[in-house]
Amino acid sequence: GSLQVGKKADILVVDGNPTTDIRALSNVVDVFQNGNLVERHNLP
Repeated sequence: GSLQVGKKADILVVDGNPTTDIRALSNVVDVFQNGNLVERHNLP
């Protein structure tokens, strides 16, 4: 896939680099679904 203007994306923003430390996936900062920010209180 690609990120481009006009396209919608699901994006997980984490604090850290999961390619070097998989534990970074436990440090979720933001989640975007279909290009929209998911409110933190709606996250499991």
